[in-house]
Amino acid sequence: MSRARPGTPDAGGDAPVQDLPGVGERRAATLATLGVRTVDDLLRHYPRRYEDRRHFPPLGELLDGECGMVRGAVVAASLRWLPGRRALVTARVRAADGVVAAMWFNQPYLARRLKEAGRVILWGRVERRGPALRILNPEWEAEAEDGRGVSAGGAGGAGDSVGVGDGALIGPSLHLGRIVPVYPATAGISQRMLRTLVWRALDLAPDGPDPLPDAVRAALDVAPAATARRDIHFPPDEAALLAARRRIAAEEAFMLRLGVALRRQRRAAMAALACPPASELTARVLAALPFRLTAAQQRAAAEVGRDMERSSPMLRLLQGDVGSGKTVVAALAAARAVEAGLQVAVMAPTTLLAEQHARTFRAILGPCGVKVFLLTGALERSCRRDALAACAGGEPAVVVGTHALIQEGVSFARLGLAVIDEQQRFGVGHCLQLEAKGPPPHVLIMTATPIPRTLALVAFGDVDVSTLDELPPGRRPPATVRLEAARRHEAYDALQREVSRGNQGYVVCPRIGGEDSGGGPAVMQVLAWLSRRYPGLRPAMVHGRLPAEEREAVVAAFRDGRLGVLVATTVVEVGVDVPEATVMIVEGAPGFGLSQLHQLRGRVGRSPRPATCFLIGDPEGELAAERLATLERTSDGFAVAEADLRLRGPGDPLGLRQHGLPDVHFPETLSDANLIAAADRAAAAVAAADPDLKSPKHARLRQAARRLNLDLLAPGPSRQVLG
Repeated sequence: MSRARPGTPDAGGDAPVQDLPGVGERRAATLATLGVRTVDDLLRHYPRRYEDRRHFPPLGELLDGECGMVRGAVVAASLRWLPGRRALVTARVRAADGVVAAMWFNQPYLARRLKEAGRVILWGRVERRGPALRILNPEWEAEAEDGRGVSAGGAGGAGDSVGVGDGALIGPSLHLGRIVPVYPATAGISQRMLRTLVWRALDLAPDGPDPLPDAVRAALDVAPAATARRDIHFPPDEAALLAARRRIAAEEAFMLRLGVALRRQRRAAMAALACPPASELTARVLAALPFRLTAAQQRAAAEVGRDMERSSPMLRLLQGDVGSGKTVVAALAAARAVEAGLQVAVMAPTTLLAEQHARTFRAILGPCGVKVFLLTGALERSCRRDALAACAGGEPAVVVGTHALIQEGVSFARLGLAVIDEQQRFGVGHCLQLEAKGPPPHVLIMTATPIPRTLALVAFGDVDVSTLDELPPGRRPPATVRLEAARRHEAYDALQREVSRGNQGYVVCPRIGGEDSGGGPAVMQVLAWLSRRYPGLRPAMVHGRLPAEEREAVVAAFRDGRLGVLVATTVVEVGVDVPEATVMIVEGAPGFGLSQLHQLRGRVGRSPRPATCFLIGDPEGELAAERLATLERTSDGFAVAEADLRLRGPGDPLGLRQHGLPDVHFPETLSDANLIAAADRAAAAVAAADPDLKSPKHARLRQAARRLNLDLLAPGPSRQVLG
């Protein structure tokens, strides 16, 4: 790889992307929409796929609709103006075994440049019209005597020149004659431009220091960082590309596991308020329950109880499918804390869910004398005053709230237990702020989005996990039916039948207002249509823009049975528990995520009554179709979570970014068991030998850990160890 040229700014990966030639303010702003602000960001903007542009097949082997490469002489090039001042450039290129027509739109200057080029190399999508062969808007380059593309050309982007349009060349073609990267892009930044900028970034920050110490790299058996950084963008062959992917995936897995090891060590060194074994209050709560706990609930409650008896703070994840009874386990943990004279904070992501939790905790704990307060932004002043006074005064009680729990002015005198529901909806900062409201509390995290085994191992290894893998008696999974948009009336006919039988239903839409743009109708649209087409349904709407009081009134009316149908956005994804609801209709279903659809489906089937979830929409592409097919095949949330991780692939699976963890770029990071095991061993060795990463040999590793915020979940004063 070429080194920085004389006159190039002496900067590395932390340099702003504007240090690269050809990147001004406007282009920098466009790159920022891709998350690219520094040279290092650009080098970590990995290709989403590659195209093999190394071969020139015979023209007869080029398939209609597929991309191919052609070389030949330009025998004619002409410019024609179409109506609306649209330019059409057509060139005839004679290859060794025939003639190809190439066409470009709105690039009138190409006619002259193609004539000057003489011989060219083309790459693009092939169209066959009988014996005729043409390529629309191909990338192209002039062909040198050695058969390689050497000068700029192509579909409306910069070519190989160092500065856009300055004519200087940087060597072999980046766009033809090699395995070519194809990047996630956006309007205003072409693939050719991205390739050229990445090449310059490699030139600007060539062989920077490797964040992995030599011992770690040897243990993982991976290539040096500089080699992988070059080969992931411009691989000389398939083997180099695979080696680069493995290096980056191994580094990601190692850094995640290192963060886990550091957090576990620091948490173990902290002191928490231990709770005595369960006695009278817990027994009374259990006796007052109108149902028997499932075996899974009993097991989880015992695991949580043992953790709370220790003097180091609990950090436990309680995961279970929708309707598996997580809140009852949390209420029993709350009873343990209150019995010990401690306070409990329960934080939910939405007002609806906070209100639902407050009702449930009051129903379970209230008859046994436990006070339950609600604290949200929309609370009446007198109720808010009482809740704040109870928190500050140290009264043993349960306080349920939203982000209002972490606002200034809220303090807990004796916080013993923090329950965080649907944590993937909170940022790490929110969770730390709640923990910082007093002495280190025991922390119980609840989620109805089951975490795949490999993801749990890599990213949540410092969290003890309890799993509710059975539904309480009387609950049955709903049937799931996919319908094309043209057949949506079948779902609404079923909804009308259910309401006429005394049941209720939901209709979830992708947006509040506006016309159907292909992604499904809006809430207001469906509400008006239902009122006209299906009289007697008693529908009403709820969405995030409604005033809190109006939203609460609508949900209360639905919960009380005064409404037959709730037409809503995804605000009903959590926090609405209506056993009489037996129909869920999701409009524009292909546009929703798999886990989100599973959560929405979980709003029905909360009683012994048969229930159905209708997924309406016409999926575009195999990925969207497979998401819907997965839901049709299984109601098991753990199977759904595994499929979600597989289908979504790299990026931010299950809200990793919300947990303060870095993006995952390649599936191997979360799925290659051998790689994960090697990363785990290497990370454990580093954390045991140097828990603060202060050794000189770990200086680069320390910088990388700080950049990735790997210590954000570290509790207590040591949170700033890597700062």
